[in-house]
Parts: sequence; structure tokens; C-alpha cells
Amino acid sequence: RGVADGADGMSLSAARAAAAALAATPAVAKAQGVLHSSSTPEKNGRRFLLWNLTGMVLTRDENTYNAIEVDFNDAEAHRTMRLTDHYGFSMAALDDAAVMFASATNHGNPSTIVYRPLVSWAPNSDWQ
Repeated sequence: RGVADGADGMSLSAARAAAAALAATPAVAKAQGVLHSSSTPEKNGRRFLLWNLTGMVLTRDENTYNAIEVDFNDAEAHRTMRLTDHYGFSMAALDDAAVMFASATNHGNPSTIVYRPLVSWAPNSDWQ
């Protein structure tokens, strides 16, 4: 091995070229759009925010607001919920205990998270 070779056998000029390439790489990558594994794109004014083993959350565009339907796979455990969405929710989470909605910032409004428990003793205990 020559004097210009490093411990890994890379020549000094190759090491400098690799370092220069790393230095030229932008430090911040462009952020990826929101990804929620069970949501769908909007089609005909409707989209699924969530579909899982507990149920589904569907949003429907009503021009000035969105209508949300929460349907449960076990209709004996929970009734279908219908809600008005003025926040433009784009994500949802659902299990047997609660449903949660979230929206990204839009038109200067901050992000919003709304939590709604499903237990019968807490019918009006939403928080956001």
C-alpha cells in the first residue's frame, strides 16, 4: 500500500471526492406530505379518513363544511355517529374507547385535534 492510501484502501483523492459530495448534499430534505395508512383520496366529495377493525370514519364535502360519519363494525356496542366538521379534518383514529380527529394547519388556522370518548357516561366530554 502506498502512503496516500487510507486504512480501508481508499486513495486520498477518492476520500476527498466523497467528502465533497457529502458536503454538497442538502442538509434538509423536503418534507413528505401527510400519510395515514388507511385514508383514501377524495372521490365524488367523499373520502375515508380511517378504516380499521373497529369501524370506519367517512367524510363528505357539503360545500361550507364537511359531514363526518363514524360507523362501527359491532353495531351492538356503538351506534353510528354523525358530526359536523368545520375544521377540515384529514386524519382520524378509532377504537372501542374513543374517536379522535385531526386537521393540519390551513388558511392561517392552527392544527386541531378533537377527542371524543365513546363511553355512555361521558356524552359531552369532547376536548380540543
